[in-house]
Amino acid sequence: KDINTVASAPNDSLIASGSQDKSIKLWNPATLTPIATLSGHKRGVWKVAFSPIDKCLLSASADRTLRLWSLQDYSCIRTFQGHTTSVLCARFVNKGMQLLSGAADGVLKLWTIRTGECENSFDDCHSDRVWCIAAPRSTWEGSDQSVVITGSSDGSLKCWVDSTAAVEEQALKDTEEKYLMEQSLNNDLRSKKYDKVSCSLV
Repeated sequence: KDINTVASAPNDSLIASGSQDKSIKLWNPATLTPIATLSGHKRGVWKVAFSPIDKCLLSASADRTLRLWSLQDYSCIRTFQGHTTSVLCARFVNKGMQLLSGAADGVLKLWTIRTGECENSFDDCHSDRVWCIAAPRSTWEGSDQSVVITGSSDGSLKCWVDSTAAVEEQALKDTEEKYLMEQSLNNDLRSKKYDKVSCSLV
């Protein structure tokens, strides 16, 4: 059936294709002769992508799952479940340590490969199908943060900035401030400075 997606390995040693017939095929790039067939998806495959750091292949399917395949024995290493509609696109992000996937309902999900867990779900990013995800090597408007751009049937492109470091830094600051306040209150209580304690609590 229809071939929906094609990808080339980082070292150009393999070509992968995903089809509406539910299969993924690996090909010799020089001769386009088949090397292996990866089977397991229950509906058509919309996206395939090679890992930039490991010998594995990512696939996204209309069966609402993503799968990670070994390029050594061609087995399915991990299945990512959580989307409620067809997964139309996916990409390795964060230096190949995480995945970002887009679905037919406009939802984006961020996954950690090692655990297989969904770290975040962006439910209101697009109002229609998310068809494509790109990760430019350049930064956004002079920022040193990595960015991702998504394209949708709603006619919009959206740029996403990785705010993980900023969020973690703010959480650390909040924890430190809370600890310092608690310590100050305890010191005031031990010193019987009740007026100061009341003021601090207010």
